[in-house]
Amino acid sequence: PVLITLLVSWPATMAGATVGSVGIWDEEHAVIRVTVIYGYSPEEVAKIVHTAWPIASGLIGRAVRTGRSFFLTDVRADPDYVAFSPDTRSEMVVLLRKEDRILGVINLESPELGRFDQASLDFISQLATQAVIALENAQLYRNAQSRLREMSILYEVGQRLTSILNLSQLGKELTYFMARALNMTY
Repeated sequence: PVLITLLVSWPATMAGATVGSVGIWDEEHAVIRVTVIYGYSPEEVAKIVHTAWPIASGLIGRAVRTGRSFFLTDVRADPDYVAFSPDTRSEMVVLLRKEDRILGVINLESPELGRFDQASLDFISQLATQAVIALENAQLYRNAQSRLREMSILYEVGQRLTSILNLSQLGKELTYFMARALNMTY
């Protein structure tokens, strides 16, 4: 959770955005699900977070549909802009991708006309690339920890079960280890 929160707060701070969000791409339903927000008022937060945003319209939708990150110096001049925050004048949408697969988006907004430029887009795109790698590494670490736990339980089960000669005791030990492996109590 901390890493994904930093995924929007760092880029927003570095690019001079006042608000931003991270949305996860739900390919099955063709929507972006906003999961992390930055800088929005509590009223706006309630409207944004955990909402499924279809990609048929809007700037985020355009980025996903075209597969391209971009910035706008004046959102009011763009026909795809969907006014959510009345103060927004500039916007940047950066895709989070792993190879050719879109995972989500970072959306940054500013009330300042012309706030974003190609240099800030390139910089935030690099941050996004590094963030995807970090998220993937965190997932790999969690998977390795889970696998290590499983293997430790199997080793312990093998050691204990090979030393039991009483069939009733063997059944009890098997039940105990199965419950433990499933995170249940017995």
